[in-house]
Amino acid sequence: MQANVNDSSKKTRALSISLPLSLLRSGQILALTPDSKGGLILQKGFYSDWIPPGALVGGYYDIDCTRVYVAGKIRFYAPETHQSRTKALQARMGQISQLQAIISDPSSFRRAYKILRHLSKWLSYRDMRQIPHELIAQLVGVNPSTVKLFWNRYLSAVQHRRDGTTASPETDTDAVTTSILI
Repeated sequence: MQANVNDSSKKTRALSISLPLSLLRSGQILALTPDSKGGLILQKGFYSDWIPPGALVGGYYDIDCTRVYVAGKIRFYAPETHQSRTKALQARMGQISQLQAIISDPSSFRRAYKILRHLSKWLSYRDMRQIPHELIAQLVGVNPSTVKLFWNRYLSAVQHRRDGTTASPETDTDAVTTSILI
């Protein structure tokens, strides 16, 4: 296990290792460093959780994890103070609230679009492309084929923006949703 020492005044040790499933099941509390360029998808039975930079992982919350998917480049640290654990837990709870807001949308098509847009805040397109559609679908309770459909639409909309045309992901989402529902 290789450890990098961050700012010595914070006395936080960042771990440059992958997170083994056995560590999550042990109850050990870790957090992703706030400067990580990615996150974790934790699969738990029939659903998954997204853990962004700065958020707590492990402890009682993730004992039931069955699979860990690392998206992007991340590092961990062991929060040593009550304040650092509280801050990491608040980041995790905030993320749960954001996912809940996406899940509350009754349209599976909009949920698929919104989760892709949400993940793009932390991940590059290359990193997002490597995530299996099944894991993304489990984040918001949609069919993997719906994620695939909107992934292609999302990439098309991004390309339109780069080219300077007026198409947007929201317009594409509404058009696809309307055409499928009719």
